Amino acid sequence: MDLLIKNSNLVYTSEGFKSVNIVVEDGKIRKLTAQKPNEAFDRIIDASKKIVVPGIIDLHVHFYEGRETWFSGTSAAAGGGITTVFEQPFSDPPTIYPEALDLKIRRAKKEALIDFGLHGGATPINLEYIKQLALKGVKTFKIFLPEISPDFPGPSDDNEFLDLLHIVKKTNGLALIHAENRTAVEVGLEKAITAKKIAPKDFPKSRPPMAEIEAVSRSILLAALADCPIYFVHLSTGTAGQIISTIKKTQPVYAETCPQYLIYDESVFEEKGPYARVIPPMRPKAEVAKLWDCLRLGIIDTIATDHCAYPKFEKERGRYNIFLANNGIPGLETSLPLMLTQVHHNRLELEHLIKLMTENPAKIMGLYPRKGCIQVGSDADLTIIDFNKKSRITIDNLHTKSEFTLYEGLTVHGVPEITISRGTVVMENGYPGEILTKNRGHGNFLNISEILKDL
Repeated sequence: MDLLIKNSNLVYTSEGFKSVNIVVEDGKIRKLTAQKPNEAFDRIIDASKKIVVPGIIDLHVHFYEGRETWFSGTSAAAGGGITTVFEQPFSDPPTIYPEALDLKIRRAKKEALIDFGLHGGATPINLEYIKQLALKGVKTFKIFLPEISPDFPGPSDDNEFLDLLHIVKKTNGLALIHAENRTAVEVGLEKAITAKKIAPKDFPKSRPPMAEIEAVSRSILLAALADCPIYFVHLSTGTAGQIISTIKKTQPVYAETCPQYLIYDESVFEEKGPYARVIPPMRPKAEVAKLWDCLRLGIIDTIATDHCAYPKFEKERGRYNIFLANNGIPGLETSLPLMLTQVHHNRLELEHLIKLMTENPAKIMGLYPRKGCIQVGSDADLTIIDFNKKSRITIDNLHTKSEFTLYEGLTVHGVPEITISRGTVVMENGYPGEILTKNRGHGNFLNISEILKDL
């Protein structure tokens, strides 16, 4: 046998927490047993006083060429207890054509430490290619409602938006929605520049909560007309979450949020300056409180990172004009520790957090029970957590190529100690841990079309 994980009294199985030993062979969980196995093992991990959970799944990462490689990005993921990532379609070249998808798969297979999937794009310029992307293993298609780039245009009106939703529906796919009203964002930018309100603290007002609230409402309506399942990425307002809650039982609508929208409010722009620029921005305290309510009530389905790595100069250039700074922050190595800390603060139950970061994303992507659970036959994707260990976040210890972290200096309570991808240890001695670089290229592409056929 390849691996035995023993002595944990808190193994989060598909039936809840149990005291079991985990036997791993050929990358799969072969046995869960309360008895001490008699077989010989290549490696034995003593998980005494540790929590063992399914490997964390992050459905929202960006590995931009020249800023983060597939090796550095998946190393950061492993450092954060993450065993599966799905990359958004904006990195060069945008994943809107089959050739771009093939190129990214080839790149990633050479470097990825952990398993990976790729989101496609649904835009007015690639309508005829969406089906081909789906046949190559893509299940999810990003629709960006505000304007982001000529290479990745959003729908110019509701007719185009509805067309995109109809096409995604025909592929049996899921539409990922960046929900901000385009007009509100464009008017907000114009007003800010005209009034010279361009300091970092002015940024949230240029993309107000109502921009998200309106876009979420309209997306739900059009998705119902197209009978298309939708998934809202990085939800930032509790008010939008409350709207989602009203239709969640009758319409396939999912919502994701990120630690930055739970840990910080809009005052972070005064403290962190241009480094805090993300879209949508962090929100007023009242919206953050409502967002937490939505998380606890199960209205929000997943927690992801929206990870982006940047050199400092790409943020610093927004010091005196925030609109010159790039959007995004790194988050792969900090998301799990930050959220475990919230469990210690009694803001969230541990079992609920595990579902948000493992089981729910696996089910949404059609990966469950291959991933997202600890049961016989599942991939041996496992994260071993020291729930009582404290650590101080500093960019000097992280594996990302980013030159900063928004959480610099914060103390976290609860950290990943070992990350295991399909039975292979890819990080140990956490946190943030030692990356086993010999496993470069271990990660597999998750062809959702093929996986769904096998279930």
